[in-house]
Amino acid sequence: MGKMMKYKMRAECMNDIFAFTKSFAESMNNFAIHGNTHTPDVVFEFQSWKSMKSIMKVFSEIPDSHVMMETLQPKEKYTGQR
Repeated sequence: MGKMMKYKMRAECMNDIFAFTKSFAESMNNFAIHGNTHTPDVVFEFQSWKSMKSIMKVFSEIPDSHVMMETLQPKEKYTGQR
């Protein structure tokens, strides 16, 4: 296992987060979901020892995961911008 990294990303909806966590659950911990009442977008934070490249590979197998792909960043670099 590599170094534990903190990541943050946006998703279009909760179903995108559910699809990701279903595929990636064994490779992450300490996750949190933040939503709002104005848009269906949610922000997802998690820790993993996997690299961004490995996470992107998981996204490539999830239909309509482009928002997650475009916003995934190490937590300290996250802006939420696509």
